[in-house]
Amino acid sequence: MFTLYSADFINAPSNCSYPHKTEVRDAADLAAAVSRDYVCAEYMNHYRNGENFLGSDCLPVDCDNDHSNDPALWISAEDMDGFFPDVAFLIHYSRHHMKPKGEKSARPRFHVIFLIDPTTDPNAYVQLKKRVAAVFPFFDSNAMDAARILEEKGIHATVLRLLMVAPLPVEDVCRLAAPGKPVVVMEESQANAGIGEALAYEIRQRMDVPVSTRNLGDQYVTHGNINQLYAHYGLDGQSVADHVQEVLSDEN
Repeated sequence: MFTLYSADFINAPSNCSYPHKTEVRDAADLAAAVSRDYVCAEYMNHYRNGENFLGSDCLPVDCDNDHSNDPALWISAEDMDGFFPDVAFLIHYSRHHMKPKGEKSARPRFHVIFLIDPTTDPNAYVQLKKRVAAVFPFFDSNAMDAARILEEKGIHATVLRLLMVAPLPVEDVCRLAAPGKPVVVMEESQANAGIGEALAYEIRQRMDVPVSTRNLGDQYVTHGNINQLYAHYGLDGQSVADHVQEVLSDEN
């Protein structure tokens, strides 16, 4: 059993009130709870706000498959067991499952709810979300941010996240790369002997395209929070988007 809290509305992003508590014991309970907007945590006075967090016994993750327009790279609900073996979770499909959403074509869209030990510690809950996001390997927030920024400027970018290091997915990258267009390899690691540098080398051997790398350089990593470090090393979405535009400008 786990607990969800529902709103009085459907698809209302500005809403912060979730007054209806549902103890989910079966599929019928789940269907009733998710028929409206919902959250997976209880908040003081039912008002969703970080300072109002009271507790939770489950953790949500969404999959919209926005990381690529290539159907071969989309993740299905059936793939989740491979990503999270021996982990208890439930799945329900999004209202936009296999339907167009905005400018994106129809594709699998679903929500994953992980069952967790009950917690009343908001910091522990946030850290758990970060751990799940790190394991959930079909999108990278900075790469996706860069892709969205470029899309707004009329530049389409495909994001491919590295799922394994052996063998390197060189053929996948080459298959997805547009002829003559730049490839940017991002890696949260130092430059020397890193996986990103190895992948970039292999791509250069196979394709006549500009290939560049973004990483932590070859010096000791400086101090700062994660967002400061991303910006410092040019790994945040805006920096990567600016870099791609510079490469395209040089090519023209």
